[in-house]
Amino acid sequence: MKITLHLSLLSLMLCSISFAYAYDIERKEVASRLLRPWDIAFLSETHALVTEKEGGLQRVDLRDGSLTSISGLPDELDNRNKRGLGDNSGLFGVKLDPDFAAKGWVYFSFAAKNPKSVGTTTKVISARLKGTKLVDNETLWLATHYSEDRHHYRGGLVCGADEKRYVTAGALLFT
Repeated sequence: MKITLHLSLLSLMLCSISFAYAYDIERKEVASRLLRPWDIAFLSETHALVTEKEGGLQRVDLRDGSLTSISGLPDELDNRNKRGLGDNSGLFGVKLDPDFAAKGWVYFSFAAKNPKSVGTTTKVISARLKGTKLVDNETLWLATHYSEDRHHYRGGLVCGADEKRYVTAGALLFT
């Protein structure tokens, strides 16, 4: 299993490199001062939402790189990052609802604190973006195992063609 995983990662890296060379992709920095940017959702041709591992959510103006903090993230968001760059708490994925323009729904995944004890787990919520604030937060999914280990929780989000929402969660190591 480890060999397959390593080969898959190597294949993905080589494919990405080949793609970049085949299409002569230009790389351009559009924003700085982000704290470990993790995921991006394009609101328009000129603005994007960017999640930060430290627990922040920024709206980035792609024309001038300016950042606007978005408030209203849940209190249970674990953004401690006590162990530095290897720590995997914080905000993970962000995905716009396919009907975002009309309804404003956004989906997020993050490391959630255990409200009754210690440990964290992966949680997925929906919220509406109103200006610079998230409102109407609703829990969509909560992983059932809380862990004190700081392993990678993942939290990738996809809106499928079947109108369902999908999340990847994994790599917790149970000891």
